Amino acid sequence: ERVAWAMAHVGVRGGRTAIDQLASGASVVAPVAQQALELMAPAARDDLRGTGAGREMTVNRAFSRRFFEALGQGGLPQESRAALDALDASGPMELLDEADLIDLEGDDDEDDDLDELDEADLIET
Repeated sequence: ERVAWAMAHVGVRGGRTAIDQLASGASVVAPVAQQALELMAPAARDDLRGTGAGREMTVNRAFSRRFFEALGQGGLPQESRAALDALDASGPMELLDEADLIDLEGDDDEDDDLDELDEADLIET
């Protein structure tokens, strides 16, 4: 969804032809580009304002910020500023906590009943 939203912003700011070409192709990007075409109208009127002070920085938010900053350096400073302001006004989509982490050390009791594989477990072909 974030990629489609970013593509919609690019489309609104002069990249519509490229988005159309991506949407009409047969690649894995085509459905995302089609979604971007649907999001272009809301992206064009995206005028949210907010305060950037003290916002939590997530990986997605950091990527979005860099994307819109780069868009501004490409000759579209007003549009990118509006997008950055909208990004600052938005809240994080999902926050992770300790329960979301995967234990790679194998300390969990639920893995204790698993045996190690050996040659007898292999299927001959």
